[in-house]
Amino acid sequence: MKLELHKHRIEGVEWGKRTKIQGHTLLINKTELIKALTKDSNPIADVVICRPGEKVRITNILDIVEPRAKAKGGGEVFPGFLSTSEKVGNGVTKVLEGVAVMEVASIPRVQEGLVDMGGVGATYSPFSQTNNIVLVFERATGTALTEFEMEVRLAGLKAGNYLAKASLDRNPDENETFELDLEKTGSEQDKGLKRIGYIYMLQSQGFLRDTFLHGRSVSKLTATQIHPNEVMDGAIVSGNYVIPANRNPTYFHLNNPIIRELYMRNGHDLLFSGLVVCNEHSRLEDKERTAQEVVETLKKCDVEGVIITKEGGGNADTDLMFMCRSCESQGIRTVLLSNEGAGPDGRDPSLAHITPEADGFVTTGNNDEPVELDPVDKLIGRGPLPGVTENLKGKLTVPVSRISGAANLLGYGMLTCTSN
Repeated sequence: MKLELHKHRIEGVEWGKRTKIQGHTLLINKTELIKALTKDSNPIADVVICRPGEKVRITNILDIVEPRAKAKGGGEVFPGFLSTSEKVGNGVTKVLEGVAVMEVASIPRVQEGLVDMGGVGATYSPFSQTNNIVLVFERATGTALTEFEMEVRLAGLKAGNYLAKASLDRNPDENETFELDLEKTGSEQDKGLKRIGYIYMLQSQGFLRDTFLHGRSVSKLTATQIHPNEVMDGAIVSGNYVIPANRNPTYFHLNNPIIRELYMRNGHDLLFSGLVVCNEHSRLEDKERTAQEVVETLKKCDVEGVIITKEGGGNADTDLMFMCRSCESQGIRTVLLSNEGAGPDGRDPSLAHITPEADGFVTTGNNDEPVELDPVDKLIGRGPLPGVTENLKGKLTVPVSRISGAANLLGYGMLTCTSN
């Protein structure tokens, strides 16, 4: 499969008479955008532009999407939502780099994230660096929560697709080509390079904790090999609204740094030899069964080592460790990525479950570390945040876990560490 990403660098966003790209500025016709997203029932209360450096706080953030649209090749981005479940990952896809579409709504029982566009908080979230098109939703009286959540998710995907189509008649600033023949790579024996795979664990534990593959919940997904190009074309869409710092919004799936790194190093110091997706489960026996299924799938790819990522914490730590132990028992070396829940001072046990085989580990940060946020001039949100009692425009102290993308489990973040 061969996928070309035609990237258009967007440095500013403004309202305009028509939606188009002018230089490196995205102009948006607000009325046309809202019309493109809504049906007879209109769940959108407003659309707001937020720019890097502004003294603005965005709260009640659900999913986040990068604008993308197909220019050539089969299907459409976000298959199963904007089109049929036709396989994607070939042809040309347009990307608006530097723009994010944010869905903001108040939904009971979720842990909404926040992003500060300026001040101290901006150093924690990657989304303080993007020009954000914030879709603010209001649930209509009588609309079921499940229906409202589906409308919000679909509107965010439509908005991303609508905005990216403004680039269809323009030459990109940069072209990236991703081409991988997994059958050839898996059988290649020369160069002495290690065959490396990727286990991509997705969270699906019910309503508001879901992930979708080709438009379908992965709740019953068994170990499945997919082509990495499909991920960059929107095959994986988030419906998970738990723990803002380390959940994987659709934006991160589209820009998965593990996939990009494996592509970059393929043929140089490793062979990218397979990507397996699987669900994280609630029952112990299902966790064990899935770990065994994944290893059997990887053995068909002849992989010698794997990178494993997860989503969520606590319960998902067990999935991660079972996966690690199962791989290592079959001679497949592992490297794990995970956040920590080590308490405010970093002295608590970091993970809910560990195994001795987990001797290659990368941390993405401590969810519990408190962060003091500066007051802001403007607040965008739909209600109070659970657990936060202070004035949301004022000075806040929140754990890292509350900041969207701050300790992301794919490694897409801004936190680093140094040794003394």
